[in-house]
Amino acid sequence: MKIAIIIPYFGRFPLWFDLYLYSCSKNPQVDFIFFTDCEVPQKIYDNTIFYKIGFESYCCRVSECLSIEFHPEDPYKLCDLKPFYGIIHKEELEGYDFWGFGDIDLIYGDLNLIVNQNNLEKYDFMTALSDRIAGHFTIMRKESKFTELCKQIPNFKERLESQKNYVVDEVDLCKIVYPQLKNVGRVFRHVVDPLHWVSRENYFNWCAKLFCNRLTRRKFWDYKTTPKPKQCEKWEYDLETGIVSEPSGESIPYIHFFFFRDNRWEKPELYWQGEYYDVSNEELVNGLGKVAIDIKGIKMIK
Repeated sequence: MKIAIIIPYFGRFPLWFDLYLYSCSKNPQVDFIFFTDCEVPQKIYDNTIFYKIGFESYCCRVSECLSIEFHPEDPYKLCDLKPFYGIIHKEELEGYDFWGFGDIDLIYGDLNLIVNQNNLEKYDFMTALSDRIAGHFTIMRKESKFTELCKQIPNFKERLESQKNYVVDEVDLCKIVYPQLKNVGRVFRHVVDPLHWVSRENYFNWCAKLFCNRLTRRKFWDYKTTPKPKQCEKWEYDLETGIVSEPSGESIPYIHFFFFRDNRWEKPELYWQGEYYDVSNEELVNGLGKVAIDIKGIKMIK
């Protein structure tokens, strides 16, 4: 089955972008389609596809497709558009079975942990968290109700036209895709958490098994892709195999850098500063060795 991840991105690609693209190339079962005004990297791959477009022109396309006035001052507002990419990019998605959205502040490991044939046959909607929709990786079957479900978001036109970021992808869409989650969260806050019955991760994964299954055609599961790093912990990316391993040695679909870097939502206690990236393009060409990802940065293991 053909899968496409849609990623509009404007401004400047991050330091690790060449490594990010390399990790995309190790997952040829997925195409990553970019719409950007950034300079296209010298090294691209068969499954990393770039469309050059200015930010204003892209916003005009959105406005026309959704019949709204979409003119944000900050490109970060595009995060609120994620649930609508299936409609906005209907033309580019011709011939694909699944489409989805993601981020570029991550390195992919083995995505077959999520997009294997078994899951693709059983589910129409898959996301990499169990307590909400993951803005960093979510896919859905193009010919399913989930592609058009975004139109049921209350006041979606007003929310998209506002300069404010509403986290439409992770919150508003989630209320429609997984409506039981509201009560699941209440039980956790008022009963499970105060009594320390079970960890948050295990509780939400258990509830996701109960409410998101082959009958509902949804899969919510926490793959431990967004860790809060501690001093001694290290994640490894194997350039040869394309596998990301967490500190315990377990393979995960990708590692998301949210708690490794300074960001607008939450300032981590330990985050990258200074010269934190040290992986050369020559090392990527060779495709050998391992990359360490920890609180010090992203660097080759010597």
